[in-house]
Amino acid sequence: MAGPVAAQGVQASKQGVVQVKGDSVGRRLELADDLLEQTQRVFRLYVQILLDVEAEKSRLRKAEAVALVSGNIDRLSKEPLAPAQQALLAELDATWSDMLRQVSSTPSKEGLAALLPKNDKLLATSEKLADSLASDQKGKADVIHLIGRQEMLIQRIARNYFVYHAGYKSAAVKTTLQSLLDRFVMVEEQMSEFGSSNPKFKQQIELANVQVIFLKNHVAGLDSAGKAEWESMSRLATRLREAMHELRQVVEKG
Repeated sequence: MAGPVAAQGVQASKQGVVQVKGDSVGRRLELADDLLEQTQRVFRLYVQILLDVEAEKSRLRKAEAVALVSGNIDRLSKEPLAPAQQALLAELDATWSDMLRQVSSTPSKEGLAALLPKNDKLLATSEKLADSLASDQKGKADVIHLIGRQEMLIQRIARNYFVYHAGYKSAAVKTTLQSLLDRFVMVEEQMSEFGSSNPKFKQQIELANVQVIFLKNHVAGLDSAGKAEWESMSRLATRLREAMHELRQVVEKG
């Protein structure tokens, strides 16, 4: 299978696609988990640029994330997938192709309105694909998949935080944001249990939990937030993303 984005992914892969290691099943899951995160990271950065939040950094990071999504779709298209997984990847490729030109262009209010439902569809398909690939592997992969889910949730929480301030100040967006945060905290607690048998993991999860306190505070102060708080949220999302990557490395090395 090689959809329109998969064909472009060869070039995108030269621009910074994550290098993956390990057995083929683990490689596919890592690609899918990264894809899950990056689909939300792209859109979070799109909204940040619209709000002029760390705009220059956000433009560079968005270009990187766009290349990662396209490149990872291409890589997964070359992997041996089950028929149901191939169908999900084809659906994901089609949705991404439909939004690629718009997400790569200068952010606008009109673009945001058009992209919101497409981004939700992209997330749903990416989650189904990652969950399907995770079911092919057990043991250490369970924890790695949880970390991958947390990486996505960080981007999704930040995405909704910025969407709220970009003209979507509704009770529904606010409720969804709190629900995402609750889900993130719940999984963080599950991962803390794993740390009881892995000292290095325990140390990293404790460092990450400090950042989670700041995340809770940002969500609690949603309505009173201004430009300074938006920029702080952007930096926090980056720190939490780095913390999750550190956790992933500890598990993979352990």
